[in-house]
Amino acid sequence: KRFAGPNERLNFKDALYKGELLESVQINGMSVTLTLKEAYDSESYYKSINKTFYDLYHHSDDFKAKFKKPKGSGKPQLTLNANHGY
Repeated sequence: KRFAGPNERLNFKDALYKGELLESVQINGMSVTLTLKEAYDSESYYKSINKTFYDLYHHSDDFKAKFKKPKGSGKPQLTLNANHGY
């Protein structure tokens, strides 16, 4: 199992692109549950992943159109907007 060191940031985009980050994504109503692969399923990575979602929300109109503002603590999870289109 990998752990992020105190000064290590997860390269979220790279890990996602390589298929290393997510085991699965489940949509239940408006809740999007992300099951992280074991290597990234630790609190040391949650902060980095949540910060990436938070930054995407503030810098991407497409992301903001689909998801509510992410909350930045605990296991990464997203909530869909009412008119998300999925």
